Amino acid sequence: MRQILQFLCFLSLALIVGGPTPAQAAAVGSGKSFTAIVQAPAGILGIDADGIWLSTDDGASFSHVYSEASVPCFALAPSEDTVIAVGGSGSVSRSTDGGNNWSEVDASGLPSLFGDLISVASRGDGVWLATGDRRAAHIWRSTDDGQTWAELNAPNAPTATGLRAIAWQADTGWILAGEGGFGEGIVYQSSDDGDTWELLADGLAAPINAVAINGSGQIAVVGEGGLFLQGSTNSDFISPAGDSVSEDLHAVIAGDSGSFVAGGDSGALITLDSNGTVDSSLANGPDIQAVLSLGDEKLLVSGVYEPPATVERSIPFRLLVARDADSGDFVLTVEETLTDRNYHIESSINLQDWSDVSGSERTGNGAAQVWTFPEEGTRLFWRVVEL
Repeated sequence: MRQILQFLCFLSLALIVGGPTPAQAAAVGSGKSFTAIVQAPAGILGIDADGIWLSTDDGASFSHVYSEASVPCFALAPSEDTVIAVGGSGSVSRSTDGGNNWSEVDASGLPSLFGDLISVASRGDGVWLATGDRRAAHIWRSTDDGQTWAELNAPNAPTATGLRAIAWQADTGWILAGEGGFGEGIVYQSSDDGDTWELLADGLAAPINAVAINGSGQIAVVGEGGLFLQGSTNSDFISPAGDSVSEDLHAVIAGDSGSFVAGGDSGALITLDSNGTVDSSLANGPDIQAVLSLGDEKLLVSGVYEPPATVERSIPFRLLVARDADSGDFVLTVEETLTDRNYHIESSINLQDWSDVSGSERTGNGAAQVWTFPEEGTRLFWRVVEL
């Protein structure tokens, strides 16, 4: 009878190497999963329900730099040394040193809003727009680099169930996207910092979760059910030729050479370039929530794996995990083994595909069994198997 005693899990981020060819994942072991990741002067910043995290080693590890216990952060964006994060109950937090140190914007500088802010972007000269919430159309603007904000009530203002994504580019102005009535996707454009808005597209097949603009002014939007459309301020939004997925897409970025990269559930990863789309999804991959380009056709993606359920033994046991202070080797100890059972270690990079660790076979003798082995490359998950 084969029983799995315990999982040991360190991974929620993966470093993806490659362009439109099928991607290969190398785990970097951050142990965090973020709803947004951006490159800032201080390093790579990620946000989750616990606040804001900073990495100075291309995502291999993160340190906690800011949290507001009662208010989660949902989105952030950099503009030179200023970084703005927005979140629950209309909260706005601000860093002026590239993401190292943070403070919450005083409530007196914020409009009253019942709901959340879920997207933010900058024009680059002190002008910022933020959008929310999930149940109505709200747009905030700051003209002093995020110190004070005002809610816009512009002519032709977007009417929507939720405004989920905003971006700015010199050729397009502000692009705003989200969910209209009856679960349809909508796209708006403003060339005057939100004073007026023009409807670019409505009635799209599904609500839009993210938007990106490349250096040529081409706009990509992604959403539920694998929605992936490309358009511009003077053309319709259409599905590009090539591969597609049916999974919900949550993130899209403008990548190298004007391409777009979108990520979504079950490891969905789609690249769009001048030749159309290519499916580079990760086999048994995580639900991708955020994507960041590291240059040289490298991507950092953040997602959540759903590990398989563990199987419990009917007798007491303890699986201890330690790391040797001198050698750095991992030490796994099963404190009680059965005399009629065999044991070995299996490893995985994705919690789905497992392989035997050579030389790890042990025979139970009623006492403890100990395994010592170095961390090898991408092998960041281990389990003990009892046969």
